[in-house]
Amino acid sequence: MRPRRAPSDCDGIGIRILSRSRLGSLSTLDDRATRADDDCRRRRTPTPFDAPSNAESAAPASPARRARAEMRAERASVRLRLRLLPPPLPGRARRRSLSPSLSVTRPSSHPHPGPMSRERDSDSLPPKLGEQSSTWNKKPTPSSKLRRTPARGGPRGKKIRNPKSKQVKMAPTLPLLLPFHIQRCRHRRDVPLSLALLYCGGVASLFVLSLYALVPPSVRALPRDHVRHVRWRSAVVSAVTAAGIGAYPWLFCLRGDATEGSTDESTESPPWYRYLGLVWQPAQDAKIALHVLTIYLGSLSCAWLKVYHNGRVLDERSGFRKKVGKSSRLADDPARPLPRLPGPKCLWKSFQYAWLRPTIHSFERVRDDEVHRWTKLRNLFVAPLAEEAIFRACLLPPLLASRSEGGGTPSPTQASWIAPLFFGFAHAHHFYERCRTLPPRRRTRKVVCQLLLGVAVQWTYTTLFGAYASHAFVRTGSLSAAVVAHVICNYLGLPEIGFLHPTSDLHRYRWLIAAFYFVGIWMFVVGFDSTLFPKESVLPSLLQ
Repeated sequence: MRPRRAPSDCDGIGIRILSRSRLGSLSTLDDRATRADDDCRRRRTPTPFDAPSNAESAAPASPARRARAEMRAERASVRLRLRLLPPPLPGRARRRSLSPSLSVTRPSSHPHPGPMSRERDSDSLPPKLGEQSSTWNKKPTPSSKLRRTPARGGPRGKKIRNPKSKQVKMAPTLPLLLPFHIQRCRHRRDVPLSLALLYCGGVASLFVLSLYALVPPSVRALPRDHVRHVRWRSAVVSAVTAAGIGAYPWLFCLRGDATEGSTDESTESPPWYRYLGLVWQPAQDAKIALHVLTIYLGSLSCAWLKVYHNGRVLDERSGFRKKVGKSSRLADDPARPLPRLPGPKCLWKSFQYAWLRPTIHSFERVRDDEVHRWTKLRNLFVAPLAEEAIFRACLLPPLLASRSEGGGTPSPTQASWIAPLFFGFAHAHHFYERCRTLPPRRRTRKVVCQLLLGVAVQWTYTTLFGAYASHAFVRTGSLSAAVVAHVICNYLGLPEIGFLHPTSDLHRYRWLIAAFYFVGIWMFVVGFDSTLFPKESVLPSLLQ
């Protein structure tokens, strides 16, 4: 009787490797399985399976038995590969990436021509162990990276059809110099100084005239702080600002390569919006805010001394009333001396009375009063952003890049004093606004002179502030720094000088407040050469 064949150690080792491996491509797993089978058969001792011994040489395995073993191994491999298939793709992606696996054809060599029969495609089922298949080894394409055909009304461009892939592709269009397109810009350096000054005057005039030309007459007849008037002017100013920023690269950026005309080929020109200061530098903005607050040190000291003085008054009244009684008239005598250090409770009550309650009341007005809300929005958001974008970002770079007849260029200091003149001129229309709101009987010569004096004072301090904002923009190269300084100045207003009046409660502290003012001015002047500003001006270095 023929002895039963013993199982081999290497029988099915490739299938075991595939069943334990869940990662990697199928081609890598096939190579590992094939090498494992070969190495195992090379190292192990011969067995009756592959090299019959002397006892079994006379009874080799039958062909039918070997065919059944090969069929079982192939079925096991197919079942394993079907289990290792990647998950199916979405509907549209599946229809585009997967081709039909089964095709219906009529066999040419079939002995009995009958109904249609199915033939297996080469890519429909997984390959055998040791074989390579380009279809089954591909990784699934994510749906986000699939190429989609542009629909009607999509991006502009000429459609090109590839006859091989049968997909619609978009032809590359020329790079447009759009306002929000990131593109390198080589700034013009040959602008005449007279033309640059004419450009600055035209921009300032258009900014002011738009407030009257683009606003309907029915809206212009309303008061300046009317909600409808504020809304219209805010919309017009925002549109003019956006138009000015969008037109800047078309006017002052040279066409062509960004490195053309440069002595160093490795250097590239910055993007066009970098000249306008459209960058985010929160640390530098905080330094500019701190520098602006030093000039208001005297005004801030007035607010602190109000809390201190009211605390002294409350402390003195509470202590004196306990001694002489609540009904005594001496409790309200203003000539009594006040305690130098009030108690904590009195200071807290004074803080609530002098600062906390007015602040809460202001927020409640912003929430409930529509007129107050739009006025604050105009003064603290729309006006600073629009004015700094027009009178700093759109005027200073052309002035620094201009050339006079002798070939020289304005220095950063000169440009910082030229641009504010147009900024002060833009506020001259307030004289017309105030005269228009006056009744005809009150338009006397004295009143008109007072209005002219007020406009002159306003032109003076707006020009001085414009010089500081221009200097901050030139030194830092950041528009947000100038906007932050503008917001702080609009919120705090002019310095407090009411303490000089004899009837003021702070008149007794006038020497202390004056000392704070001098210290603040000294810190403001010293701050220009400190670490609050960069050592080298950023904007001129960008224009070089």
